[in-house]
Amino acid sequence: MDRFDVSIIIVNYNTGQLTINCINSIREKTSGVSYEIIVVDNASEDKSSQIIRATFKDVTLIENQSNIGFGAANNMGAGLAAGKYLLMLNPDTIFINNALKVIYDFMEIPENRNIAVCGGMLLDGDGLPTVSCGDFPSLKKMVFYSLPFTNKIFRRSELKRLGNSQSKYLITDFVTGADFFIRKDIFKEEGGFDEKYLAYYEDTDLCKRLSLKGYKSAIVREAKIIHLCGKSVANPIKRRMIMYESSLLFLSKFYGHRPSFKLYCVVNQIKYRVYLVLLKQRYTSEERIMLGKMIRTSANYRREGRP
Repeated sequence: MDRFDVSIIIVNYNTGQLTINCINSIREKTSGVSYEIIVVDNASEDKSSQIIRATFKDVTLIENQSNIGFGAANNMGAGLAAGKYLLMLNPDTIFINNALKVIYDFMEIPENRNIAVCGGMLLDGDGLPTVSCGDFPSLKKMVFYSLPFTNKIFRRSELKRLGNSQSKYLITDFVTGADFFIRKDIFKEEGGFDEKYLAYYEDTDLCKRLSLKGYKSAIVREAKIIHLCGKSVANPIKRRMIMYESSLLFLSKFYGHRPSFKLYCVVNQIKYRVYLVLLKQRYTSEERIMLGKMIRTSANYRREGRP
C-alpha cells in the first residue's frame, strides 16, 4: 500500500537556493493531498546537499558521487518513492497555487485512467505562459528548426496552441520534464526514463513510448507553476550541446532508419562548423571544444545512425 498520494522528486545540480525556494513553495501552497519530497543531488559543487539537509529534516536526500544525469537521478528517486504518483519537478520551479492537488484530482478521475502523464501550466518569471508541452519531434520539423532563427517560431507555435484552447485540460504528445506527473505503476512498468539521456528529451522519449501503448499525456490548465528555464545549465553553449546530443539520440531511436535523419545530422554538422570557423571569436576556448564535439557527434550519427 502506498503511504503517500504523491512522491515529489527534485534533481539538484548546483541549484541549492532554487531547490530550497521550490520546496518552500510546495509546502506553502499544497493542501488536501499527502506527499513526500525526495531530493537527488548529482554531485553538486556548491554545497547544495549540506544546505538542503540542514534546512529540511523531513526531506529524503540522495547524494550521488557523480552527475549521473536527470533521467537516471529521477529513476533513483522513484526507486525509493512511497507515493501512488510521481512528480518529477525541476528545482527552478515555484508553485503559485495548489497545483499538486489540482493535478492529483485530475488523474484520480476514472475517465482519465488512459492519461499516464500530465503537467501544469508553466509560467515564466513574469507570469507569462512558457512551453509546458509539445508535439513529438518529426524529422521534417527538426531539420527546419535546425536552421538559424527558427527556434522562436517553434516557441510561438507551442504558446499559441496553449492559448487558443479554452478547455480545462489539453491533450498533448509530451509533457516537459519540468513538472512531470506520472502514475508510478506505469512509470515502473515502462522502466522509467531512458538513462542514456544526460538531460533533455528523456521526457519526450518516455511519452513517446507510452503513446505507442495507447496512453495519453495532458496539461491541466488550473495548475499554475513558475518555471525559470535553464538554471541548472547556465552556459548556453553547453545547454545547446546537451540538448542537441539528446535530440540525436531520440531521433536515432525512433527514426534512425530514415534517410532524412542523415539530413538532420548534415545540416547541424554544417551549422556548427560555420559557428566554429566564421564566428570563432564569439566563443571561449571551452565553448569551441563543445562546438567541435557537436560536429564530431553529428558525423558519428550520420555514419552509424546511432550513438
